[in-house]
Amino acid sequence: MPRNVYLVGSVPLADAGTVFETVSAALGPYLLTLPDGETGERLDWITWLEPVFAANPAFQLGGEIFQLHSGVNGRRRYGLRLGVSLEEIHFANLFYADIACRSFATFAALKLEGKLPERVKFQVDLVPAHSVLWLFVEENLQRDIDPIYNDAIIREIDKIVETIPHDQLAIRYCIRCVCPVRAQPAEPLWRNKGGDAGKFLDNCHSARRTGAGGRRSAVPLLLWRRWASPRGRAHRHGRHGGLRQQVGHAAQPADHANSHAGAARSY
Repeated sequence: MPRNVYLVGSVPLADAGTVFETVSAALGPYLLTLPDGETGERLDWITWLEPVFAANPAFQLGGEIFQLHSGVNGRRRYGLRLGVSLEEIHFANLFYADIACRSFATFAALKLEGKLPERVKFQVDLVPAHSVLWLFVEENLQRDIDPIYNDAIIREIDKIVETIPHDQLAIRYCIRCVCPVRAQPAEPLWRNKGGDAGKFLDNCHSARRTGAGGRRSAVPLLLWRRWASPRGRAHRHGRHGGLRQQVGHAAQPADHANSHAGAARSY
């Protein structure tokens, strides 16, 4: 039975152009989408997003230390500066759109030269608020900042779909952290656990998360219908990669069956 190859995560090569050409040469007939490989500083999970908090005037380094596991150094999480309220927090740029547009320019040029299969779409990989806040923000703030950060992800997607032609675009949203799987208990308290992943994901179409002050923000996982056109493609995927990605996730599920049954479907 013919099968397609679906790539997620980082590719340890020099740059996006090298990833596109190398992967296409090896897997071209089996590819429907092709990511830029998260090269350079993005190779190390989501640590490259630290400037989102370090350069944000609402945040400062706090005293809370977060350690993924005993094999890595702890990281100081960020808290709010004295006098800053949740209503004042704003994430102006998460860099996803800037990076995607640069990488797509390379992708489009290589496709024009005939170096990439015609049917292959450019794949943009996004990470939800849960994972990012878990790494960078003090635990007592994570729940309330979650919808604020997710709003910023929505703005990034808006910029991406305004720039990249829909018939050349695929968006993958990493939902490992929100998929209700039987995982080890090293996860934020509001992550969903137990039950059937497919049913949970379907219910998400109408779900909302409420933060401080009654602020409401749809989980971006649920909003692909806002952007996905018949010519475009949006994926929801429960991601478990190689050693680097497994270290990043810290807690692996005991049972993948339910997770992948729901997560592998596309809109």
